[in-house]
Amino acid sequence: MSDQNAITPPTGPPSEPAQRQPPPIIEMINVLADRVDPVVKLIQAAVTSYQNGQEREIRFQKQMSLIAVLLIGFIVSVAAVLTWKGKIDGSTFTFLLGLIVGYVLTFVRDQITGPK
Repeated sequence: MSDQNAITPPTGPPSEPAQRQPPPIIEMINVLADRVDPVVKLIQAAVTSYQNGQEREIRFQKQMSLIAVLLIGFIVSVAAVLTWKGKIDGSTFTFLLGLIVGYVLTFVRDQITGPK
């Protein structure tokens, strides 16, 4: 009885398990190139946007520096004229110049080292 119930293997040619062939390297490179293209475009757009922002910031800083120089020049000129006319004392003019020189030196230091 055990011989009748025993499972017998099939008698045909042995079946090989289905093996997947790896895709050729050229196809893999093409697939990777297709997937990388949007990433490259995104990085290029981000870099271009960053560069445009830097250019705008440089123009803004130049404009603000020009305005500050003109304002300081105007204040010193008015104070010089008032001192020359005798309307304010010379020590007041000296104090004003010292204050402005201190401000300019602090501004230059912050531009070189960055604010803390």
